[in-house]
Amino acid sequence: MSGSGCRFKASGYCSIWVILIFLVTGCAHTVKQPEGDFVPRVYSEAKGSSFWRDRVKYAFPADYVKIKDHNSRIWEVAYQDVYWGNDDPEDADTIVLIHGRCANMGYFSQLIRALALEGFRVIAADLPNYGKSIPGNLEQTIQRSLQNSREVIHLLLANHLKIGNFHLYGHSLGGQWAVGYALDYPQSVASLILESPYGLEEYPSEFRTADGQAIKLFDPSLAEDLNQWKSVWNSLGHLEAEMSRTEAEIQALHYYKKFNPDSGELEDSSTGLFLTLNQDSAFFTESRVQSAVGNLAEYDRFITTCVRDIYTMGVETRKEDPESLTKRLSLLRVPVLMMFGSKDSFLPNAALTGHADLVGQVIRPVYLRLSAAGYPPTVVFYPESGHIPHVDAVDELSADVVSFVKRGKVESDTVNPAAALSH
Repeated sequence: MSGSGCRFKASGYCSIWVILIFLVTGCAHTVKQPEGDFVPRVYSEAKGSSFWRDRVKYAFPADYVKIKDHNSRIWEVAYQDVYWGNDDPEDADTIVLIHGRCANMGYFSQLIRALALEGFRVIAADLPNYGKSIPGNLEQTIQRSLQNSREVIHLLLANHLKIGNFHLYGHSLGGQWAVGYALDYPQSVASLILESPYGLEEYPSEFRTADGQAIKLFDPSLAEDLNQWKSVWNSLGHLEAEMSRTEAEIQALHYYKKFNPDSGELEDSSTGLFLTLNQDSAFFTESRVQSAVGNLAEYDRFITTCVRDIYTMGVETRKEDPESLTKRLSLLRVPVLMMFGSKDSFLPNAALTGHADLVGQVIRPVYLRLSAAGYPPTVVFYPESGHIPHVDAVDELSADVVSFVKRGKVESDTVNPAAALSH
């Protein structure tokens, strides 16, 4: 459960010393950081044939649990449960972290440490078919939707960990995932923290290529037919392109670089993931590079899921759907924090939506609808950050998350999307 804050009990009378200590500390949580450097790593060699289970070590221990969904499918889920306080973990405020597309919970290491040092219990999970939740699910279907994974994680939290209420944090795809979770399980979510979230803009079901060909990218019928889905998405070359990326290409893409197709020289690019090199950006890049030459079955599952999740995000945010996730955003009834990087090269999704102005065309409509419902979001931009502020601006972002959860406001300057020009 989410903690009820500080509690002070006395039997009979309290000594003056206890009272003084209480007043001086403000009833602060006592936190003791264990020994360790808390850096995620990828090892070149390890016993065992699994890349993710044997060669990847997250900064915090990963536990595993098998979850049966409503279709009687059994999923193995890897998760981290970090709490450094001296009180009962069940009484601590809990923050649940959900990673983005093509990612895993390993890139949250700095954020987890910052939150744990503030007395929070932090739960992070690898969604099925990502990270350490790949090896145990290779015999399971790849045709899982975001809704399927929401159910699985809900069963992890509610049934296995017995956590009834928590603050939900989602990055990128995880932001859209978190919005859907908050709509489906409103009693579980105390607040919603969205970092560079998808789900705020809708996509057309049909996409036209440069030569005018119509492709039904987000046709709901593709959800249950993997071969049909592959035939549609392979026509765009996404799967082949992701499978064939070299180490140099991955390194370049992650750090806003590209190879000139004519000269072959490395040059600056407007597209990238990280503006900062630190333990999480280094781990994210190294795990992607090494996974390509690790366990091939795991890599195939990872890449296919990475591409397929473009579909799983799009199919629940279709313009033609009267019950799309985006249309239901105004039904949220929790405090919302939205955080973005000013140099994000992925939001808005101009190729599919035609949007060019993130604040005016994407955030503003959502802000106005939530404000009308009585829950105006707090919106923050980090100037020197791309799509992953919790890596590029980890100190500022961590402080904002802590302040938002504890006091309902952030330390950074906020943006008023209502003042932006509408389009």
